[in-house]
Amino acid sequence: MSPHIITAVAAALILSAGCISAPGKNAAAETHVEVDARDGSRLLGTITLRSIPLHTSIGEVDIPLSSINELAFLDDRERSVVRFRNGDRLTGVILLDALEIQSIAGPISLGLPDISKVLVRGQKGAPLRKGKGEIAFGGVRWDPLRIAFAVEDGRLMTLPKPRAGFQYGHSGHGRDSVIVANLGDEAWRDYAVEFDFGTSPPDRSWNPFGIDDLNRGLYVMFRLQDFKESWNEPGLTGYRFTVNAKGGWGLSRGHNVYCPSRKGYSAPLKNSSVPLATGQEAPILADGRNHLRLEVQGRRIRIWLNDQEVVDCTDDEDPSEAGHRPFDYGGIALSWRYESMGWIENFRAHSL
Repeated sequence: MSPHIITAVAAALILSAGCISAPGKNAAAETHVEVDARDGSRLLGTITLRSIPLHTSIGEVDIPLSSINELAFLDDRERSVVRFRNGDRLTGVILLDALEIQSIAGPISLGLPDISKVLVRGQKGAPLRKGKGEIAFGGVRWDPLRIAFAVEDGRLMTLPKPRAGFQYGHSGHGRDSVIVANLGDEAWRDYAVEFDFGTSPPDRSWNPFGIDDLNRGLYVMFRLQDFKESWNEPGLTGYRFTVNAKGGWGLSRGHNVYCPSRKGYSAPLKNSSVPLATGQEAPILADGRNHLRLEVQGRRIRIWLNDQEVVDCTDDEDPSEAGHRPFDYGGIALSWRYESMGWIENFRAHSL
């Protein structure tokens, strides 16, 4: 390999992808990676690196693995493009001979010339990035959309009034309460989320459309790459799990879903969601405390409600065939249907 093309960023690239044989100080916690080989094979596994040493034109550097999102090996099989979690990209020559990966089939060593891409998914069991929302709760920061929210006595809860400045309503720019964290965050890839939640009828002080007591439910949006407060703006991109007070549930995937009118609700929606799974017997307690756990790893999605597995689904569709980015990253949002009220407690999120 010729070291003169190497850049500091390229070094970071290698770090994220692989392992070096040097023992001791570079050992780290397990980090999940997804490796695409040039022969079409794909490996999911873990590596144990904290940083990678790289010789560059400015000298030796150690690039933190935690700063890397993806590395792509160019066709010359020497240079690589490093894509960082903050969106930066750099090109250089990496100095590793092979990646040592712990996979389900056991340890596998892949020579760098045989690899086309490595995606760094995150440290196993590590807390996820907190984000920059205005409400701190459950280890992350949330942005309230459409209606007001508050934290009281360890509970993040809806309030019976629209968010100040938002044109709420069926003829306005949206209904439903929404709270979102880490929207479009590429550090959120394979993760588990769990929390307690409740739903309740609309507050007597605010039920402008007269919905009945059971017209309520919870929406969980995850790997959420985009979402707009106004349903009239292109945005909703990610997965969505819904469960209503009667036990009906569904899992779908959407890309840039919105109401095409300038204002108010209109059907059909533009870019309708694609259903992945549905059912009618989710064990939800309409008026009690419920517990939900969600795991998304690679293309597999699993959801438990009150300790009963409701969803075990693998999304096999390749969105790149439609010109879209893969649904492999993004934050989370919770939403309660229409003007029904709701709350969450004991929220936890960590990398898988």
